[in-house]
Amino acid sequence: MIRHQPMLLKRRRQNKQVSRNGAGLILFLGALASAVSGCGAEEKSPEEVQIPYEEAYLEEDSTERESGNDTKVSAFHETEDYEIDEAEGDTKISYEVQDVSEVTVTEDSVNSALEDTWSPSSSDGMPNDTVEFVGSSEEEIMKTVYEESTVDENDPSTYRIVEREEVIPVTTEAPTEYSDSSGKVKYSLQNGVWQEYSYSTGEVVLDSEDEELAMLLLNMDGSYDGYDLVSITCNRVEEEGNAAGYSYQVLYRKMKPLEGEPSETEHLTVTSSVQTQTEETRIIQEKVPVMVEKEVPTGEYRYFGWQEEDGHACYYDKDGERVTGNQIIKGIRYRFDENGYLISRAGVDVSSRNGAVDWNKVRNAGIEFAMIRAGYRGASNGKLVLDAEAERNLSGAAAAGLKTGVYIFSQAVTEQEAVEEASLAVILARKYGSTLPVALKVDYSGPACTGRADGLSPEDRTKIVRAFCTTVRNAGYEPMIFGGENWMSNSLDLSGTNHAQIWFAVDGVDHSALDACSVWQYTAMGTVDGITGNTGINISCTKQQ
Repeated sequence: MIRHQPMLLKRRRQNKQVSRNGAGLILFLGALASAVSGCGAEEKSPEEVQIPYEEAYLEEDSTERESGNDTKVSAFHETEDYEIDEAEGDTKISYEVQDVSEVTVTEDSVNSALEDTWSPSSSDGMPNDTVEFVGSSEEEIMKTVYEESTVDENDPSTYRIVEREEVIPVTTEAPTEYSDSSGKVKYSLQNGVWQEYSYSTGEVVLDSEDEELAMLLLNMDGSYDGYDLVSITCNRVEEEGNAAGYSYQVLYRKMKPLEGEPSETEHLTVTSSVQTQTEETRIIQEKVPVMVEKEVPTGEYRYFGWQEEDGHACYYDKDGERVTGNQIIKGIRYRFDENGYLISRAGVDVSSRNGAVDWNKVRNAGIEFAMIRAGYRGASNGKLVLDAEAERNLSGAAAAGLKTGVYIFSQAVTEQEAVEEASLAVILARKYGSTLPVALKVDYSGPACTGRADGLSPEDRTKIVRAFCTTVRNAGYEPMIFGGENWMSNSLDLSGTNHAQIWFAVDGVDHSALDACSVWQYTAMGTVDGITGNTGINISCTKQQ
């Protein structure tokens, strides 16, 4: 256990009664006492030394001196009511969590406008995005294939027309004879010449059968010269009372050659024809399949926005490409490794100034951790003030699934006050199961630098910060120092803080790589859904938390 002998100030005249808490604080103070008595089964049991808690009445000196960061601030010194008590010089401080219920007050019992004076020096708001935000989605990757279509007569896109020459046998049939309705041949092709037929009939009756005589009698006057006999029929004729007679009927036909084919054949019937075989070359049109473009699924997917792969968070841009390195998405900084796996956490730091926080909305905005202000020490009266929203923020953030840590804004001027500040922060961290570091915010109380601790030398401030870190570490928590990089470099000996983690506030230097710090608050003027007003927004690597 580290012990330190402070130089104590003792007031000669009677102390004024320090105003204590209202009825609303009684329950919390009781909880503080219970938490202290039951903190950690493996806590050490140091020798407890009662240290009087006395408020130092300080007044501003007319002279000025330089602070550790080269900023002129007002110096503070003892009033005539105080002196160094050499007899108490051997009193030792216990760097263990203490019951601070007697020295803690609620915000409603102090003038927070005067005591909670710290304001962010940064005027920058949310940084500009490096990657356009897209919602989380996925789409199956399609590929283009070409395949032969099925010809659809009603869809011209499924075929093309091709023309080709084709020699085919042709059978032609030419009439060689036409007959009329009575069956008589009207026209006939004889030796390549069309002949037209005309017909004539004759009849003669004889007493006896004599065909030759009948033919002679029919053409006695030469009426049928030039006609060919087509047919001759003989019919026996019997009349009553007379001897039987014979009737000869003769059909004659005469041919007349035509100069060409007969033209009047509409009412005639082809009764004879001749077929001829020839070859003919024709242009054939054919509908054939075409190669058509078709989109088919591949079973692989393209991703967009936030995705989880193999237990790692990844982000895909609007082109479906996984991002790597340092990126800003919707004003929140992220860091991805070379594989595109998220290796950082986005966080906020809040206090009662933000009022009631909707932590579910904060979680949905991409925030994974929250540093909750446990309280602050009054800039003028030095009272240890419990943040009015600390407990609600710790329980609400944890219920929403965020990891939590606590911080306290210090205006401690002694190591004992630093132990008290650490005690309040640790008690709250234990009560609500915080797993992240317990941080001490060190900075000037405001632009005017009139706070009670603003005039501390780097050596004295380093002792106070070391007392806080030692107390936190002895309680089983990781200590962290929160402040501006330049301010801390000029106002603290960081080598004397027992290698506490560093939480840098924005200072115009890009700490995306997080080489010099564990957490980087890149803006104190951020806006996050679910948080009223401005809030600090931070980035931290998971391997560092």
